[in-house]
Amino acid sequence: MRSLISIIEFNRKRGCVSAASLFIFLFFWKLLPKFFSPLHSHVILPFSFVCVLCLLSGVKIRLSETVNKVLGILMLIGSPALCFVVVEFLGENLFFKLSPMVILFNYLIYGLIFLILFVITNRLWAGVSLGTVLCIFCGLANGFVREFRGYGIRSCDLFAAKTALNVAGNYVFSITVSRGYAILAALALILIAIHIDFRIKSLKPRLITAVSVLCCLVIFQGIIRNDDFMRGHNLRPFVWEISNSQLQHGVFLDFISGLPTLTVDAPEGYSVAKAKELINSSEPEEKVFGIESDFSGEKPDIIVIMNESFSDLSVNGDFSTDVPYLENWNSLSDNVVKGYTSVPVFGSFTANSEFEFLTGYSCSLLPGGMVAYSNYVRESTVNLSDVLKEQGYHSIFMHPFVESGWNRSNVYKYFEFDEIYYISDWINKEYIRNFISDSADYKEVIYRYEEAKRTNDSVFLFNVTMQNHGGYDNSEYETTVHITDLEGNYPLTEQYLSLIRESDAALMELLNYFDNSEDPVLILLYGDHQPGIEAEFFEEVNLRHRGTEAEISGSKYLTPFLLYSNRELSGSLDSPISASYLQALLMEAADLETTDYQDFLRNMYLEFPVVNIHGSLDCNGTWYTWEEAESLEAVRDYETVQYNLLFDK
Repeated sequence: MRSLISIIEFNRKRGCVSAASLFIFLFFWKLLPKFFSPLHSHVILPFSFVCVLCLLSGVKIRLSETVNKVLGILMLIGSPALCFVVVEFLGENLFFKLSPMVILFNYLIYGLIFLILFVITNRLWAGVSLGTVLCIFCGLANGFVREFRGYGIRSCDLFAAKTALNVAGNYVFSITVSRGYAILAALALILIAIHIDFRIKSLKPRLITAVSVLCCLVIFQGIIRNDDFMRGHNLRPFVWEISNSQLQHGVFLDFISGLPTLTVDAPEGYSVAKAKELINSSEPEEKVFGIESDFSGEKPDIIVIMNESFSDLSVNGDFSTDVPYLENWNSLSDNVVKGYTSVPVFGSFTANSEFEFLTGYSCSLLPGGMVAYSNYVRESTVNLSDVLKEQGYHSIFMHPFVESGWNRSNVYKYFEFDEIYYISDWINKEYIRNFISDSADYKEVIYRYEEAKRTNDSVFLFNVTMQNHGGYDNSEYETTVHITDLEGNYPLTEQYLSLIRESDAALMELLNYFDNSEDPVLILLYGDHQPGIEAEFFEEVNLRHRGTEAEISGSKYLTPFLLYSNRELSGSLDSPISASYLQALLMEAADLETTDYQDFLRNMYLEFPVVNIHGSLDCNGTWYTWEEAESLEAVRDYETVQYNLLFDK
């Protein structure tokens, strides 16, 4: 019987390859943390194994064609399975806890990736190597994203790549034990694959293989796009508990199955006539929000500040600190209206809170996990700037960061703001950590406002701050606020609260300036979302929060808002208000003419003060899960009107 190994070829050139492979491996090994020392019992076996594979990389093992074919097929079957297990391991998920259907679909995705790469390269070692690098890189990236925001990469993140690159420098990627083992497993798989010289030599079998893979791909994408099948088998990404979605579906399936949801279909029973009827029949009472203001017939200048990650964490449950972090905010009472707004996101996706305020559209009525600015905003998208410009306002947008984030460079051109400023235009560049401070930001707001007032009677300025952006583990920043009555240790939360204390001080600087302004001014400030801090903090304070499951879940999406004027202003809101209603509240408080759609929003507020997928609230104070709320007539009417204005114009 012919030996399986016909020839083992080794020469000086291949010896150099072996030595180089081993040197590179040992060099990078030295960069790993100390717990990867080969002297440790849990490391010595994989370390020795990869060293041997590096040495063997310079040895060419000539196998018979039959053996090559068998090993090649086994490698094409086994490599996707190994990568699937490793990627789930990196996502802190155990693959065997997934349902059989989920395991099958994930394996099919990995298998198609490897087959496509094999068909393209027609080299087993190349296809397996490229597939392994691609899968493990995605797994590492997903684990990194999950670490700092609480959930992994979702399909809509395709539209946020520039933003991710912009802020990535503020987070530290570290090699953990799981990441180290994942890299070792990937390297071992590649070093084994290079010895299998399997390829399809004839053109006809190559074409048959390519067509077969293409047919499998078409069939698979047809299944993925079949919403009834996917939802019936619980294979679509979650929109209620996003952080658990990957744990139930696996990393790749959760991502791939979310792609079809990025498109929006007309709601059931939709018609243009019905949408127009709903909009045109909106005739709310004069003061829906109960805010009284006196501008003596003048149009006030309007300044809106969406403050990055600004929130009062006590809304999730009571806790105490050694010094107050919102002392100035809590002391404000004259000509001020304060409350809570329900925002669509937590810890990230800032632009969705911008979108809700400026357009009045609710992200709860769009596919879960999307980025509205990247997916749905077009030149025809009506926004608050359009409405105010029709009433004589000069509009300004300001953001002390790069313009590529969240597609803002295009969005604010579509919104036709008269002036647009990013970090490159900033004059007052004072930093806290790596971001422009709120104090410096507000100085810039005052400067741009004063410049605009030289030539314009009425000014609308929309400012998105950056000071409190995520990454609350900066060792060079001094934490000044400490939690005193919780059992856990929460350094990220304490650094975050210290930043909020600085925002609180900066706010007083801004209000003190406008207290002395001769022109009437109306200022709205609200937070875009709560911060991505320790999950254990929320778990502990939630135990002190009495309420239903929907109410507790909804509280994680509440941020404070403040309405201030240097003229007479009074009123109060008894319940939270959706961010999508804030523009209607602002128009009413400014005594400006509202549009038919803003009147529709005012009517919606009377029935449902909060329409949010994370917890919706009716006028009687009852909280609903989204599964309960989306079947209510008022919410379905909102969806009909929104679809008409956003997609059917």
